[in-house]
Amino acid sequence: MPDAPLLSAVGISKSYAGVRALHSVSFDLHPGEVHALVGENGAGKSTLIKVITGATEADSGALEIGGAVVKDNSPTRSRSLGVSAIYQQPALLPDLTVTENITLSLEHLSPWRRIHWRRRRAETRSLLERIGASIDPDTRIADLTMPEQQLVEIAKAVGSGAKILIMDEPTAALADREV
Repeated sequence: MPDAPLLSAVGISKSYAGVRALHSVSFDLHPGEVHALVGENGAGKSTLIKVITGATEADSGALEIGGAVVKDNSPTRSRSLGVSAIYQQPALLPDLTVTENITLSLEHLSPWRRIHWRRRRAETRSLLERIGASIDPDTRIADLTMPEQQLVEIAKAVGSGAKILIMDEPTAALADREV
């Protein structure tokens, strides 16, 4: 018997000002599978990703993650359910370092908790090595090239322990070696 789907989209529809972006889209994602959404610009690929990640609400249909129907989805709720998205344009804080950008999104800090910078740098270095990136963890994001920033986004998503990793053309800014 096959594994239960990690994600099920059932009859997802979305329109913007009368323009139908998605019409009754359904699919299942099982553990270990890789899906590619292929289509022309305006085909609804990014809209579907936004629905799955909670950035936008579907007009109709249902979304299940881990076998449970997701009500009132939001980016925070989606992340808590194990969904991580990487977009074409990195969403990093340019004045912070690679380490700060990666670990701030992964840790739940209280106002009075001590920050262990050595451990954070080691974790960041390990994540970067895991994806084959040779980037100094102490480099400011503003000093990185666009491909390097995209690699930081990918390392951040891998480090989040996501069960579902969605990539919205993150390799568009990368050279063949980085892809």
